Amino acid sequence: MSLGFVQSGMEMKLRTGTLNFGNPVAEANRHYLGDNWTHHFSDDPGEWPVSKTDVVVGCPPCSGWSVWSGEANRGLDAKAHEHTRAFMRYAGRVAPKVVVFECVQQAYTQGRDVMNKYRRMVEEISGKKYDLYHVKHNNLQVGGFSYRPRYFWVAVRSGIKFNAPHVEPKELPRIMDIIGDLAKMPQSWNEQKYIAPASKWVKHLRSKSGTVNGHMGKTNIHAQRIEEVFDIIGNEGWQGNGDLGGAIKKAVDMNNGQFPQKWIDISPRVLRKNFKLGFSQPYRWKEDHWCNVLTGSALDHVIHPTEPRLITHREAARMQGLPDDWDIESVRDYSSLSAVWGKAVAVQAGKYIATAITNSLEGNHEGDAPEKIGDREFLINGDKDFSRHAAKKKWYSSPIGAKG
Repeated sequence: MSLGFVQSGMEMKLRTGTLNFGNPVAEANRHYLGDNWTHHFSDDPGEWPVSKTDVVVGCPPCSGWSVWSGEANRGLDAKAHEHTRAFMRYAGRVAPKVVVFECVQQAYTQGRDVMNKYRRMVEEISGKKYDLYHVKHNNLQVGGFSYRPRYFWVAVRSGIKFNAPHVEPKELPRIMDIIGDLAKMPQSWNEQKYIAPASKWVKHLRSKSGTVNGHMGKTNIHAQRIEEVFDIIGNEGWQGNGDLGGAIKKAVDMNNGQFPQKWIDISPRVLRKNFKLGFSQPYRWKEDHWCNVLTGSALDHVIHPTEPRLITHREAARMQGLPDDWDIESVRDYSSLSAVWGKAVAVQAGKYIATAITNSLEGNHEGDAPEKIGDREFLINGDKDFSRHAAKKKWYSSPIGAKG
């Protein structure tokens, strides 16, 4: 998200919050994010440095609203919301012209009253009035590579007009348009040369040096178990959209009813579940389809569409819109690195909302007026008519290689 805002022309001054999550990666990439910023993280938002700025941007954990969270950990009273409340208290102290944070769309559909309470928090602390804009959008629709419906909460100082234009794409990429040129490269943390041409979708992301680092996946026991499955059923034996439960069942059937060696210790649990490993189990993405949503566990859960392995850090970074000289190798020992990609906001989505904010502050307004839905409250339904069914029918009904 930070890179998207910088790409829109904004200058980052400070990274702060309750969680020091992802900051080592940002520090390693000041060649993109600039050098005129500092960082300060603590549990107490009262300690966060305050300086004059036009925009305060946040990406607090969305687990309190996400359907990926268990029922006990989501909803109006979820503990995860405390990070968002801390963000609001800080934004109130800064009193900028615009406050924005990103979340899943359930934050609006299920938590609209809470979103209004956040606006009131900022107003009470700052002593300023803010108009609230609910911006629904889809990363794939606004120039990104993944079908990722999301929500921006945007509070704008009353008196400043705001809008985010509706985007109607002419064409959309498939997953192999995004990571296909990396597929056959050896896995390595170190710099290596490209060995295949890039598609028009990612040509601008390739490094000018002709090399890329961080093309390395996980090598843990989980990754080894997946490799064992492929060793038995072969690359063609695991079809797109197929899950791990189905793949290991096929492997056991082909192996005379025996589990592969690294599966033996967990085989009783797999049998007890009758090979049904649950909602969040690994599955293989389809090569003729869009990129799906990356989660914090993507490097454990996403099977490459054409290669017999999990995806790599570099492939995940690509799918989130990061350039190839975004350094990964130097932070390879950062313990949370694999979670960074899925928990981040895609670059293009960040740039989309940042550009809308910049235009607003400069007095430029595109598109139809937002829908008024309450007292100083507006809805910008940016992904209207961009359902999965509609997108598949319009852009993904043709074979690979044909214009969709």
